[in-house]
Amino acid sequence: MRHRIFDLSGRFARVVVIFAAVMIVSCGDVVDPLEETAPDTHITSGPVDGAVMVEPAATFQWEGSSEFVGEFSYRCAPYQEEWSVWSSDASVTFYLDEGQYVFEVKGQYEPGNEDETPARRGFNVDFPSPGILLKPFRQEILLDQEFTISVVAQE
Repeated sequence: MRHRIFDLSGRFARVVVIFAAVMIVSCGDVVDPLEETAPDTHITSGPVDGAVMVEPAATFQWEGSSEFVGEFSYRCAPYQEEWSVWSSDASVTFYLDEGQYVFEVKGQYEPGNEDETPARRGFNVDFPSPGILLKPFRQEILLDQEFTISVVAQE
């Protein structure tokens, strides 16, 4: 089997170089749209700002301002003070005790290019009286780990 070696130093190579030069000059500067527009995040469902919830489960859903916002991080203070790890998840459910909470979520295009103004909602959880409550309502423990649950009677 014979192999041919092509010499691209002739007229063809000059045409390619000229074409590339014309493309560079005619295109000008290429702008990355992700650098021009900051990512933004919107809460699409969940307790509205200022809501008073009478049940412990609070579910939030959200979306990014464009299809390029691919990862999100959230927190629900004071239940969860630290931001969650970045993930593609677009919803979360919290099981909360009575109290005041602020839920925040932010998106990012890529690491280091994140939403600087997270979407946020403040809300209260206030169970109706009379009733008997377990506090905390939800607690994760390991097998053979000690834990404490308080039983609270409301008038």
